[in-house]
Amino acid sequence: MNSLFMIFSLGIVGASLMVISTPNPVYSVFWLVIAFVNAAVMFISLGLDYIGLIFIIVYVGAIAILFLFVIMLIQQPNKVDSQDHSHFLP
Repeated sequence: MNSLFMIFSLGIVGASLMVISTPNPVYSVFWLVIAFVNAAVMFISLGLDYIGLIFIIVYVGAIAILFLFVIMLIQQPNKVDSQDHSHFLP
């Protein structure tokens, strides 16, 4: 029981670090989903089944998917190649 708690806690910390360090927002949302699922499994392993299932339904099913839809609907401009600066010259 204690080892499962440590494994899922490290999974939450690792996924949370990937959320803030990943430059692509879509991948960041996927890491956020992994962190939420790890938290839900940790709650279920502690005997809090209802809280774990609500965590999956509310956070993974609603909030993370909403974040993903918003990110995909916002058009990000393409990044300019750092080697092609000829159009900036007078």
